[in-house]
Amino acid sequence: MKIIDQSYQISLLGNYEEIIPNPENLKFFWDRFWVKGLIPNTHYEINLELGDNPILNTIARSNPRIRLSSGDSSLNFSILSTKIDFSLANIDLDSFKMPDFYAFIEKCKDFIQIINERFPNKHRLIRIIRDFLLSGHDEDIQKKFSKNVPFFEKKPLQEWKYTLSVRDQVANFEDLNLTSTIKKINNTVLNNTKKIDFEGFHLRIDVNTISENEAYRFDGSNINNSIDSMVNRLAKACSEIFNYIVSDE
Repeated sequence: MKIIDQSYQISLLGNYEEIIPNPENLKFFWDRFWVKGLIPNTHYEINLELGDNPILNTIARSNPRIRLSSGDSSLNFSILSTKIDFSLANIDLDSFKMPDFYAFIEKCKDFIQIINERFPNKHRLIRIIRDFLLSGHDEDIQKKFSKNVPFFEKKPLQEWKYTLSVRDQVANFEDLNLTSTIKKINNTVLNNTKKIDFEGFHLRIDVNTISENEAYRFDGSNINNSIDSMVNRLAKACSEIFNYIVSDE
């Protein structure tokens, strides 16, 4: 079985209305991030506002927001009014060298501390996602995660998806939601600068602080340790999932 890192992502939820692309803010992001290979630009956030009659008076408003991107667009960092996203994508399965997941995490923690210098915001939710592509032994993988109704086991597999979500209790930290989703895919991907058909599985492992707790409790003093605790749980889930996939059970 071949395992490919497809993408990494860290998301923060909070109130970031003041981080707008005015000259002063753009200069700050340029001065602090161009040396890290990220160039600031703008994109638009679409918000729907409902009038007295939601069906007839729905108004779409677009507001400019800040985005930073690497030269090849593999690394992106976008700031919306209520969300900050850091993401790294495998833009070419053959020629792109995907950085180590833990190096990405350390880079994001550095970015967050830099932002905190000018915008000392508090955050109410942290989410970390790791995506994989798996190829080879398709039938074995599918059978590992589910036992189909016999009628379906006799037919060619067209679509299949398996999701588990648990509440994870972490010592010396708050509870987390941890979700794994594996599904069969047949998508077009870039490989050695050429588009090819990829048939196999997509595996997503997603860990986040619970949304029911709406307190703005993460800031510059504790966010690094919070991220580390979450990464450790995600790593444990990854290890156990892959050990199960390759086992003889």
